[in-house]
Amino acid sequence: MNVSFLKSSHFSFFVVAACVVFFSYMHRWNGEDGNGWEATVDGDSKGNYAYLPALFIYHDLSFNFYDQAENSAIKRYYHPRFKVRTSVDSYVNKNYCGVAVLLTPFFVAGHGIAWLTGEMQSGYSWPYMFTLIAAAIFYLLAGLYYLRKLLSSYQIQDSTIALIIAGIAIGTNLFYYTAVHSTMAHVYSFFVISVFAYHIRMYCLNSTIRNLYLAALFLGLITIIRPLNLMIVFAIPFLAGSWPDLKQALVKIFRPQVFLVSLLLFVLVISVQLGLFKLQTGSYFVWSYGNEGFNFSNPHILQSLFSFRKGWLVYTPVMLMIIPGIYFFFKRSIYEGISFTCVLLICIYIISSWWSWYFGDGFGLRAYIDFYAVFIIPVALMVQTITNRLVKFWIYTFLILCIVLNLIQTYQYRYNIIHPDAMNFEKYKYVFLQTGSDFRNVLGGKPELLYFELEETPALRYKLLNTSSEPLWTSAFSVNQASEIMFNSDTEYGPALSLNFEAISDADYYVKIQLSRKEKETGACDGTFLVFTIEDSAGNTLFWNGEKINELPSEEINEWRKRKFGFSVPADFQADSRIKIFVWNKNKTLFSIKEMEVEFYKINKPEN
Repeated sequence: MNVSFLKSSHFSFFVVAACVVFFSYMHRWNGEDGNGWEATVDGDSKGNYAYLPALFIYHDLSFNFYDQAENSAIKRYYHPRFKVRTSVDSYVNKNYCGVAVLLTPFFVAGHGIAWLTGEMQSGYSWPYMFTLIAAAIFYLLAGLYYLRKLLSSYQIQDSTIALIIAGIAIGTNLFYYTAVHSTMAHVYSFFVISVFAYHIRMYCLNSTIRNLYLAALFLGLITIIRPLNLMIVFAIPFLAGSWPDLKQALVKIFRPQVFLVSLLLFVLVISVQLGLFKLQTGSYFVWSYGNEGFNFSNPHILQSLFSFRKGWLVYTPVMLMIIPGIYFFFKRSIYEGISFTCVLLICIYIISSWWSWYFGDGFGLRAYIDFYAVFIIPVALMVQTITNRLVKFWIYTFLILCIVLNLIQTYQYRYNIIHPDAMNFEKYKYVFLQTGSDFRNVLGGKPELLYFELEETPALRYKLLNTSSEPLWTSAFSVNQASEIMFNSDTEYGPALSLNFEAISDADYYVKIQLSRKEKETGACDGTFLVFTIEDSAGNTLFWNGEKINELPSEEINEWRKRKFGFSVPADFQADSRIKIFVWNKNKTLFSIKEMEVEFYKINKPEN
């Protein structure tokens, strides 16, 4: 094989494609049970994808078809949290339609394969999942192709581009959101932002109107995938390369004909989302995120970057190379150094101001993935500039180590060795580089985060072994003189607080639970859960949420330790449904609990 080919970006594309296809097959398509593909649409991607079956198969933009008896097989692919109320009888899909737009040709292909093979044409059988996984890989490679073109516009050598492509595609969490969680928005945002960045730079450099019009189209796609990503417009001064080029580009943009055509192209794209809003709610303009929003007065900047919970630079350390990259940028051009630093700080500030600064479940802080094509430019220029062989050796070594770490942590996250939203330094240290099955599902979580404030005093309070509330606690249990509730090999379920849903039907509630536990054998509570569930009048489970009592496996015995839990109470249930809260001794081990208290707080939300 030609040595020059091994150093080329073409070979890098081949390596990236091979790695992504292999990991997708082994850890998404196949999985350990042979049916890992069934979870291709999961998490937030349920809302991203739902438009396609709703429009083309079920013809129901209310998304009520998921609850129909004949569609019980696909009910798990949607969740009420994606239906946001906009008026008394009007709901909208929380997620924007941009991902569905990009997936449409692959969805059509999946529908055709389902028809040809006789599989269920439900939108969720294996042919659809196969084409969705293929879509993520396609858009990753397309995004990298435009990243290659963007870096080439900076006169960066192909061998350096090859290194950058491998680093960004395999050494960051973009890899996970392509190979495993392939219907989340991030690989698609990475693609459209890469295309936008290339075309807007080309327009600024050579004033070709075609590039401006293409940039306008892709800015529309950026908007209908994740409106938050409109902040990419702040990168235009940086991408222009110099103040004279930026000034000249702006002058031409605001020529009436050019401006109107660009605006029309942008509006044509976003009108897809506006039309869907109109069909769903009767209004073109809707804030589909409901009560979620930004808290610009209290950004979590340090946590966003360095927290072991989700910190961007902790779980994607290859991006630490941006810091020396900025130094080299300033040496190259004061204008580029300042403009890049400004766009980076703006993105960090806006992302860290989101109400859930860690963006819920996810591998690393996923909101930054979308901008990698822009963020990686100073790194590429730094690698290009450095000629000292020893320094380059350490850069390559660091990059290789980051790739290896990312592959290991991708595996860890896929198999729940890394907790999806509640990591800290102790947990990170405990599972660092561990891939054994004994480390799966051993970490507990934290109380669910709420954006809105709770009322100061609880509306309802129930304390176990409190005479006034004890009739509400079901199940027989053993209590010693110290008021300990004792669990052993004969006790799988502890006493349950059982409460009619109508008792809290007047508002939105958040439930806080605390208890103290004492393990009487090593690891007794490692597999024990505090469970919050809702059942219908017939006893069927409608909602289930549970958290491990131990956040970390424990070797301590005969010591009391306090643990706090928190869950938001789902609102859309019948008054005759019942809430149950109890301790589940799944492994039937030996421990005690005491001082268990349950408090329901009203959530202060503004009126719609």
